[in-house]
Amino acid sequence: MRYPRIPLTLKLKLLVLLTSSSLFLPSLSSPTIPLYPNVNGYAVFLWVGTPTQILLARVDTATPFSWAQCQPCSACYPQTRPLFDCRASATLRYLAGDSPTCRIPDMRDVFLFPQGSSCRFDLKYAEKSRSLGRVVTDTLTLVHSDTILEQFVMGCADSHEGPFSAHFSAVLGLGRGPLSLQSQLRAEAFSLCLSSEKPSVMSFYGASPPKEHYDGNSIAVPLSQKDRYPHYYFVQFVGVGVDGFMLHVPSRVWGYGLNYNGGVIVDTGSNLMRLPTEAYSVFRSEIRRKMGNFRHRLVRPEGLEFCYEEEPANVYPEIEFYFENGWIEGENFVTLKLSDEQIVIRPEEGVVCLAFREGEDPALTVIGNTQLLGTLLTYDLANDLAIFTPTKC
Repeated sequence: MRYPRIPLTLKLKLLVLLTSSSLFLPSLSSPTIPLYPNVNGYAVFLWVGTPTQILLARVDTATPFSWAQCQPCSACYPQTRPLFDCRASATLRYLAGDSPTCRIPDMRDVFLFPQGSSCRFDLKYAEKSRSLGRVVTDTLTLVHSDTILEQFVMGCADSHEGPFSAHFSAVLGLGRGPLSLQSQLRAEAFSLCLSSEKPSVMSFYGASPPKEHYDGNSIAVPLSQKDRYPHYYFVQFVGVGVDGFMLHVPSRVWGYGLNYNGGVIVDTGSNLMRLPTEAYSVFRSEIRRKMGNFRHRLVRPEGLEFCYEEEPANVYPEIEFYFENGWIEGENFVTLKLSDEQIVIRPEEGVVCLAFREGEDPALTVIGNTQLLGTLLTYDLANDLAIFTPTKC
């Protein structure tokens, strides 16, 4: 991708901001960050440290705080952009294991705090990857919004396990928790416009977004939290439909209407929808029946079952998501109909694959970013709502 050029006026403005001792937090204004489609996900540029180092961070709504690979590092995975250099930042501070931040109860599954030693983090991801390192504070500048966090809490990774993308130099954590970016900004809501090609914007709000933020096509879905996955935003999901008929999947699989410690989340860091085996087997049978005449591709990317030769005559089934209605007025349930762009990916020229695969966790369904292309996704944390607005980002 092309990286945006930084004009001289913006550089001078940044120098003025960095010399200020004030901490700017959103009030009536809405801090924004440009959002870029990148490698099956979305990325932002983070300006961190003094002097500023620019990090390309993958946006992840399922990670509770932000981290970057940092120098010095002897066990980092290869990445194409420079590592963040801890030694070069005059404002970076390492957190001690006995610091109040390190012992926040809501981060006890992530932070390690040995007595008399540095605070460390251990983040585990669903695809069996893992990042480990030290917890630090440093200055974060949102240059497009005149916003500075002088003691931004983040991780400096020094080792890893499993696969990570070499294209990114950091992960921007937007999951539940006191140390996600929106929590450190004291935001009551945030939104991402998930464009397929061009840059869009990510915004943070000091209060619930005004009604003008939405339109008549917007749907609101209640959010919930589960003890087993404390950093995820679970949506009240009712089912999946194919060509207007809901698949016969027990509601317990979606974690809906029951005291069930699992459910359905949206993960902006994944481009595929992952269905538990019990749901995927029903989905598989219906897709085979609907797409039996398509020219099936035998050689396909790992994990993807439904790959075909792309032909003009291909007519894909209509896939719908059913949610509980979060608005006070209206029906009990609402429907989100997916376009062709939202159900297929093109791993190579002339090949299309359905962007759905079988997940490994029987208690977790993941809606990927492909299913929300062209959607303004808003998390209204003040009212525990996820709001989907089909739009041209």
